[in-house]
Amino acid sequence: MFVGRSRSFAVRAAEYPGLNPNSIYFTNHWFLMPPRSPVYSAYGGHDIGIFDYKSKTISPCYYPIDVQNFKRIMPAPMWFTPSPSPHFCVSN
Repeated sequence: MFVGRSRSFAVRAAEYPGLNPNSIYFTNHWFLMPPRSPVYSAYGGHDIGIFDYKSKTISPCYYPIDVQNFKRIMPAPMWFTPSPSPHFCVSN
């Protein structure tokens, strides 16, 4: 399951190699943090992580380990999910 401020959706992990099964991929819960908190100030108040149902743990997702290389991202991250749409298909 992918959860974010912009959109939420679910996929079958078995169909997408590299995804952790029984997990929630989340982004952008910055609005739950006080604006003056150290995390908000240093990192822009956003995050991307993976919550594992089985182990009940949260791990980072695609962030650099070196905090010095961590920069603010504005606007905050969101999930991008391309899909075919009949409105954008060209017919012959």
